Amino acid sequence: MIEQYLVFGTVAQEGSFTRAAETLGVSKSHISKQIAKLEASLRVRLFQRSPRKVQLTDVGQRLLADVEPMLAAYRHASETAHSFHSEPAGTVRLAISAVFAEQLLAPELGSFLQCHPKLSLELMLQQGAPSNLAENVDMAVTIGDLPDSSLVARSLGYLPARLVASPGYIKQHGAPVRPDDLTRHNCLFAHYPTLPFTREWTFYQSGEPAVVNVSGNLKLNDIQVMKALVLAGSGVAVLPRFLIHQELAAGTLQRLLPQWQMPNAPEVHLLYHHRRWRSPALQQVAAFLVETFRRHLSLQE
Repeated sequence: MIEQYLVFGTVAQEGSFTRAAETLGVSKSHISKQIAKLEASLRVRLFQRSPRKVQLTDVGQRLLADVEPMLAAYRHASETAHSFHSEPAGTVRLAISAVFAEQLLAPELGSFLQCHPKLSLELMLQQGAPSNLAENVDMAVTIGDLPDSSLVARSLGYLPARLVASPGYIKQHGAPVRPDDLTRHNCLFAHYPTLPFTREWTFYQSGEPAVVNVSGNLKLNDIQVMKALVLAGSGVAVLPRFLIHQELAAGTLQRLLPQWQMPNAPEVHLLYHHRRWRSPALQQVAAFLVETFRRHLSLQE
């Protein structure tokens, strides 16, 4: 029974039966059987399955909250047991967007490296997230669609976004009530290789889409600068939730059109070569990245 809960929690966090099987080192069929047994014993459905992804049901979401402490204990025990055999050493080259490195990794990286004195990390920072794994890197954190390749991909979470503006901007220009109102606002645009620039913004209410052709006087490829511009009252923008949660809580940014939903949040993945996975250094860095990202990003949206 304990194994079934472990399998359930791993599938929920990975968002995939295949990735859960890779994480636990078992076959996909074994994962499916354990989930089926657990659902049968509990007499509930824990996942909604589709060809493209696996999503938790409401019951599954509630069960995951109880299972997560057990998963954390399992990961800690596994890492401790692994450390008895080999100490991570060497350099790991990680390609990652600058905003992820600054916002998520920097506050915790010093402590992580202090715990592993023989390990060093070379961060290859980019404006947008890399779309694939270059030859000169060991790992990459990507956003959006996965490359068609033999690389191993582990889910790090999702990137829900929010439409926001500063209180000063709203006082001067008013707040939009419907998506069409955005045509009268100055909308700021971001452009990244994996998240292409577009002047068509889509919103949903009760499953019905509303597509708006917006305009604005600023287009840039640095999300931190865009955040600073919005805080300064330069316009309206769509920004990742993890980047602005403190400003939303403090009231220095305000969410617009909260009754309207944004498109599906892009998924964030960690990519690496399967043949390099035996390296204790890569495994240790991967565990650190998974734990860090999942504390800040949504598992589902």
